[in-house]
This record gives sequence, structure tokens and C-alpha cells, in this order.
Amino acid sequence: WLGDNGLLAVLIEELRFSETRPHDAYQAMRCLNAIIGVSSDVKSRAIELGIRSAMGISQNVGHCRHALLARESDIGISMV
Repeated sequence: WLGDNGLLAVLIEELRFSETRPHDAYQAMRCLNAIIGVSSDVKSRAIELGIRSAMGISQNVGHCRHALLARESDIGISMV
């Protein structure tokens, strides 16, 4: 599930669509926060897959129009 098309990559990709699907991005961000906080290997792989830029997108959208997404994104950014 850590591969290029695995669950981790799919969750990160959801963040890139925050503008059009902010609630989906919120749910993805909740999942990501749970799994990257548990394993340094998962966190490293997420960074390789571009989680920082994806979180930046979700954070911007969240602060503009989805408070829960903003909160989860702030938490995630502080963890990576």
C-alpha cells in the first residue's frame, strides 16, 4: 500500500483535488495524519510522494472555506 498507486498515494492525490472536493480531502487528511504519525517509514514515503505540496494545497483551501480541512492540514504540516 506504499507503492506509486497504493493507498498512501491515493490519499495524497485526494489532497490535490481539495479545491473541487474539500470534504474528500478532509477525510484523506484525517487518514494521513493517523498513519504518518505512527511510522517513520510511512512518513518518509509520503514525503517522496509529494505530501508537503499536497498539504499546502489542502491547507490553503481549508483556510479559505473548510475549517475542518484547515485544522487537519495544519496538524499534518506540523508532523512532516
